[in-house]
Amino acid sequence: MKDKDYQKLSEKYYSGSSDLKEESELIKQQDSEGQDPWLAYVRDARVSAPEGLADRLWAESELSQIRNRPLWAYISSVAAGLVLLLIGWHSLRENSSGQSLAEKERLLQIALEMTDSDEESADVLYRDELITISLQRNEEG
Repeated sequence: MKDKDYQKLSEKYYSGSSDLKEESELIKQQDSEGQDPWLAYVRDARVSAPEGLADRLWAESELSQIRNRPLWAYISSVAAGLVLLLIGWHSLRENSSGQSLAEKERLLQIALEMTDSDEESADVLYRDELITISLQRNEEG
């Protein structure tokens, strides 16, 4: 490999933009007589994975334990999900009052009329800073 090619490839390697093929080519061309010490270390420290490592990792992982769960664990998970869905559906059904917008506006207007009424036509039962409880007399009858 020419010095220019080696320099260009090592710059790519250190910037993190080289691919595996370029890195292996760079390490193959590396000699220990004054070239980059890091690449010499990487070349000399190559170790293959131990036999059966993938099987040991799989056996100790959570995924293998999940797949070995008993049937009752799956059934209870589904039942819990259904309970949550039913609770959500029931709470949504409870919150819908069934009143139309016109009915809600009419009730609001009645409530506002009750609070804006004359103090003279009402008997005050209790008065506080936050609340006033009064009986309103019907003047029509």
